[in-house]
Amino acid sequence: MDGSLQTTLQRFAEAFNRLDPKEFATFLADDATILNPLGHFARGRGAGEKLFRDEGTKLYEGSTSRLTIVAARKLRDDCVLLDVDNDVQNFRQPDGTRGPMKMHITFVAQRKGEQWQWLDIRAFTYMQRPQPLH
Repeated sequence: MDGSLQTTLQRFAEAFNRLDPKEFATFLADDATILNPLGHFARGRGAGEKLFRDEGTKLYEGSTSRLTIVAARKLRDDCVLLDVDNDVQNFRQPDGTRGPMKMHITFVAQRKGEQWQWLDIRAFTYMQRPQPLH
């Protein structure tokens, strides 16, 4: 995997943890799409910035995310699909308590010169397995 991709993800994680919507948006392609863990969708850099400002900053306030690439698939010479684990500490749970949360993010990344930008972001949490019925 290209080392500059890991560097971009690290810089993105730092911006994400600062909860800075403008800096967050600098990683997005002009026509990027985002589906956040609440199921809300944004299309375009400006809409992505607004979604992060309106929901991300509140959802992740007081928490810290650690992003780890678990798989990468080259789609084209300039395009990669990334599977990334997001280990969030001090996450605000639906019941108002705080604790760890394991999430997953899928990115489609495109190289632009020496930089990478996100074309698509899909963030989600894992479901708990239901109890057996019998």
